[in-house]
Amino acid sequence: MGNHPSFTDLFNQFAAFVERDSKLMASGLILEEFSSKNPVHRLNIRMGIVESNVLTKEENDSLLDLNKRPKTKDWNFSISHSDKVGGYIQSDQILGMDIERSERVQRRIIQRVSSEKEMAEAPGPDYLWTAKEAVFKALSLEVMSQAVVGQWQPTSFENTFKFQAIAPNGLKLKHNLGYSQRILDHNWTIFFF
Repeated sequence: MGNHPSFTDLFNQFAAFVERDSKLMASGLILEEFSSKNPVHRLNIRMGIVESNVLTKEENDSLLDLNKRPKTKDWNFSISHSDKVGGYIQSDQILGMDIERSERVQRRIIQRVSSEKEMAEAPGPDYLWTAKEAVFKALSLEVMSQAVVGQWQPTSFENTFKFQAIAPNGLKLKHNLGYSQRILDHNWTIFFF
């Protein structure tokens, strides 16, 4: 039996590609211990953020508050989890991240929050779902259908596509750049506001 890369290794490779291609910093931590099967996964992810950053006591306390969106003076964070893995991404830019097991994405659910054009243009339902979730988080939208994505383009990295969002209500997006990858049985997406 050969060594198979872990979800952490695969995500780190994806994040490194995103950073090289976008010229925007994005680092994070994805672990199986952060999966939603762990009853304290939300707190464990927040502890992971605290442990991997040098922050003030007030920032640490704020990050550990599960009722607040994780943010510090210098860093923006996005958290996501599936039943197999979970974690966070951080950047000095506003961003959103989503992780989903590909087989859990149901077309009938996506159709309720997506246009026919979005459905037709996306590389697959899991790509569309995680892209919409990442945009939803980055833009702090009220409902998922407000997250509109398109302009999908393949990249040189395995099973990875770039996309853009259509900003609601004339909102100006600084970067408007997303990356979505299907790897193993998951899809993960990073979107820079």
